[in-house]
Amino acid sequence: MEFSKIKPFLKNRLTSVFYHIVSERPSILVKNLYRPRSYEKFKEDIEFFLKNFNPVSLVDIENNIENGCPLPEYPLYLSFDDGHCENYQNVVDFLLKRSFPATFFVASSTINNKKILLPHLKSIIIEKMKTIKISQLKKLARELNMPIRENSKGDLLKEIKSVRNYSTDDTLKKIANIIEIDEDEILKKNAPYFSEYDLLCLKNRGFTIGSHSHNHFKFSTISDECQAEEIGLSISTVRKISGEKKVAFSFPNSGAFLNDEKLEKWAIEYSISCFFDTSKYRPNTKIRINRISFDKSMGSNAEPEKPADNIIRDTYIEYETRSDK
Repeated sequence: MEFSKIKPFLKNRLTSVFYHIVSERPSILVKNLYRPRSYEKFKEDIEFFLKNFNPVSLVDIENNIENGCPLPEYPLYLSFDDGHCENYQNVVDFLLKRSFPATFFVASSTINNKKILLPHLKSIIIEKMKTIKISQLKKLARELNMPIRENSKGDLLKEIKSVRNYSTDDTLKKIANIIEIDEDEILKKNAPYFSEYDLLCLKNRGFTIGSHSHNHFKFSTISDECQAEEIGLSISTVRKISGEKKVAFSFPNSGAFLNDEKLEKWAIEYSISCFFDTSKYRPNTKIRINRISFDKSMGSNAEPEKPADNIIRDTYIEYETRSDK
């Protein structure tokens, strides 16, 4: 089925897409997690969006939610998660050239390169495992209480990849220490995240800044109290930088398990304009807007990048054919 066949169904439906990082050469922080969109394909995406949709800003969405101001036909919203500084060099000038609005959602603990997020630490660990010393390999196996074949990295890599702790679990920190990963040195050398100055520049150039939690913990793995703390810390930090009374929030991984009643309570308590989730074309609500990821999964490494029309088409069909929609 061609995109043109499903396009009419998107006329009065907000399509929201997001990227983590646009890059020709994935950094060590993400190369073992997913495949970022290439710059050339990203430019093609933007041209496709401009031809088939009407870009809307976060302010447009907030006015629609709060004041009932209508969105244009075929509305499309663009955002970026995790606060990768590389996006400043790779996408900002092009978006300005094409007058395309966007929001950059940042995990506040990373601002000014103070901390490496756990998912990114996991990618760094997997990369370091490729050159790990036998002595470190054996020590790591002992610490993880894991019997392995002599000199085998495969078993340990499988174990590390299975760690799902985008939460407070210290397993990844322990592994990084054993195999001598210096997080401070990586942050100092690469400065992979936005600084406060970068965020102010983005704001001054017409983009909006949102919250992506404080530590990027997976909300389904942490307590209610920790969820509230993650939101409160991040919202207050972003508000101080952006100067906005209300701040939008995008969930790390997913907030699909949280009901709208809880989101509405948080919205009032922390002055949040709206929440962004990752459930693709699942219908939006008054408080929650779902987005489509344009990152490429690790499992599809050898496949070429899909064009934007195929991603939108396939995502829409996937939702419409679900039995639990």
